[in-house]
Amino acid sequence: MVHDTFGISCGKVIFGDEVNKRIKNDNINRSKITALDDNDPIFSAVRNMHMTAVFPFLSAKAKSLQASYDKGSNLEQVKDMKEFVSNELRTLKQQHKLLELHICACEVVLEKCKGISSRLTLEHALISGNFDPNEVLAYLEDCMCTQHNQWQILLLACLWSLTQNGIPTKYFNQFRNQYLYAFGHENLAVLHFLGIQGLLIERSIPQLTTVHNVIPIKSQPISSFSKPTFQFLTRRMALLPGNTETTINLRNPDQMRYVFSGVYTPILCEIVNDTINNGWNMEEMKITFGDTVFCDQNCSPNANRQTDNRIRKVILVYFIGGVTYSEIAALTLLAQYNSLRIIIATTNIIHREKFIKELANVSVTSL
Repeated sequence: MVHDTFGISCGKVIFGDEVNKRIKNDNINRSKITALDDNDPIFSAVRNMHMTAVFPFLSAKAKSLQASYDKGSNLEQVKDMKEFVSNELRTLKQQHKLLELHICACEVVLEKCKGISSRLTLEHALISGNFDPNEVLAYLEDCMCTQHNQWQILLLACLWSLTQNGIPTKYFNQFRNQYLYAFGHENLAVLHFLGIQGLLIERSIPQLTTVHNVIPIKSQPISSFSKPTFQFLTRRMALLPGNTETTINLRNPDQMRYVFSGVYTPILCEIVNDTINNGWNMEEMKITFGDTVFCDQNCSPNANRQTDNRIRKVILVYFIGGVTYSEIAALTLLAQYNSLRIIIATTNIIHREKFIKELANVSVTSL
């Protein structure tokens, strides 16, 4: 959410006036670059937390700092006061500044995400498949009528299309017409390019019974001309929680799906998880993803090979095309629970709005 709100570049961010004006320091540099790394103890603690756990942590940290200040003010011996000032006071002041900065940043994030609970409810319903298309369209129309960010509107529409293998003709036409009325017909090119990318498409005819419904999933690979649907992938890879699974504790998570509030496990992270436990199985990957899998090496573990438990396993995961901070957080949790070290390499850190703008070819459409 920090990346979506402020934009993180190479592990650094400029919070700007929206955050700095809330800090009680008139001499602050408005364009100061803040490094978001483990040298910042506050950020290091909250970087992979679910948003619902961040404010309780910051509140507890504030109370802890106040207790430390109170401890110093109650000292009576000069020796104790000198030791407190020389050893603890400077650290307390630094932590106080960092805490104030992050609290102010969180306030800005929450203000910009006001009303996000309704959107998240719809997103979760779309992913699970338990949704009313009329409610989704009504929400999108309300956002368009109130001139919400057009790219955020498109992101939700694309999620609808991707999870349902296209938007039914009736709703697709209504959305397209309303979108063009709200933001101008020059955006027709945007919708065109998103359609070419397969992100925002019309489902014009009833879906025929697919091969996955007729032939057992584990025995029939996907043909080279067919792409697996979202519903197929979620079933085969168990990306959605089952009916018997308990609700995940978002403040103390033990499963990767916590990054999406417990409703969905990132597909690439689940591939890494399966590879860790079962090795890379080419046949299984082709059954799931078809001929788009191009790695011919089968690295399933050798049952006769003795593993050296003294050596901590290190795994390199390379994301071609980009990775999200949600996926990074999920893999971090996976590494913790498997006593692994996962090194993540990528061509890009994905920012949602920038990502969809690139796919919509906005440089060509001149928006």
